Amino acid sequence: MIEATLSVSKKHLADMKSAHQREQMNLSQSMPMTYSVFPHEIEREIFLAGARKPSDAVQYLLVAKRVHDWLQPGLYRSVDVYDQKTAALFIRSIRERPEFAKAAVKAVHLRPSVLPIQGARILWLCSQIKELTLQVIVNVPENENPLREPLGALDHIKTLALDLGSVLFRTELQLADYELLCRVDHLHFTNTWISARGIFCGLEGLKQLTHLSLHVNQAHIDVTAIGHTMNTLPRLRVLLLWRMEYQSCETLWEILETSGKVNPDRRIVIFDAAYFADCSGPDSSFWDLADFVVHWREEQQVMFENPDTASFPHLPL
Repeated sequence: MIEATLSVSKKHLADMKSAHQREQMNLSQSMPMTYSVFPHEIEREIFLAGARKPSDAVQYLLVAKRVHDWLQPGLYRSVDVYDQKTAALFIRSIRERPEFAKAAVKAVHLRPSVLPIQGARILWLCSQIKELTLQVIVNVPENENPLREPLGALDHIKTLALDLGSVLFRTELQLADYELLCRVDHLHFTNTWISARGIFCGLEGLKQLTHLSLHVNQAHIDVTAIGHTMNTLPRLRVLLLWRMEYQSCETLWEILETSGKVNPDRRIVIFDAAYFADCSGPDSSFWDLADFVVHWREEQQVMFENPDTASFPHLPL
C-alpha cells in the first residue's frame, strides 16, 4: 500500500512539474521581451556620447559593424603624425579610402620628423582639412618642395600653425603673396624672427586674420611691428605672444607699454612657451585658451590683467 501511494505521489508530482513547465513556456512566449531595442539613431547618439575620447571609442569598435562605422570617423578627425613610422602607417590606413579620408580628417599635425614626401602624400589624401600644423623640415628650393602643390589645394583650411621653413627657401618675402596664408583666419608662426621684423614681411597684408600667434624674444621684439599689426588688421580679435620660459610676463608687458608704439589693448595675450607643446596637440587648443583670457578681460573691464592661475590652472600664463 505504501509503495503504491508513493508511486502515485511521484507520478502526480511529475505531472504537476510538466504542467508548470508548459505553463511557463506558454507564458514566456506570450509576454513581450524584457529589454528595450532603441532605434539606430538613438543608439548612435548614445555611443557617440560615450566615446568622446579616442581611448573610449576604441573599446566600442567591436560591438557591431554599425557601431564601428559610427565611431571610426571620430578617431580620424584630428591626426597627430609625429614621425616617419606613424606617417607610413597613417598613409597605409587611408590610401585605399580617399573619400573617407577627405570626409573624416579635419585636422592634421605634421611634426618635424615626418619626411616632406610623406607630408605631401598625407595632404593630398586629406585635402579637405580645416586645421593644419606644419613643422616638416624642407631643405630644397620652393619649386622643388613636394609640399607646395598639396598646400595650394587646401581650399577649406581655416587654422594654420606654420614653420615658414616648410614652405619657403628665402628670407625676403611678403606673406600676403602666399595664397595659403590668405585663406586662414587663425595663424601661428613658430619662427621667432617674425615678431622681430614682422613689419618688413607683410603681416599687415593678411587682413582676414582674426587670431595671430607669434613666438617672441623680448630682447629682439619689434614693438613697432606689434603696434602696426594691431592697428592694421581690422578683424583681429587675439594677438597671442609666446614668451621664452626664462623671461617674465611682466617685463614683456613693460616693454610694450613703455615703447609708445603699442596702445593698451586687451586683445594682447601672453603665454609661457614652456607649455606650447601641451597646448598645440590634437587634444588641446591654445586658441580657445587665448579666447578665454580675452573674454575674461572683457567681462572684468580690464586691459592687461590675467585670470588667477589658482582658479584657472589650465592657462599657460
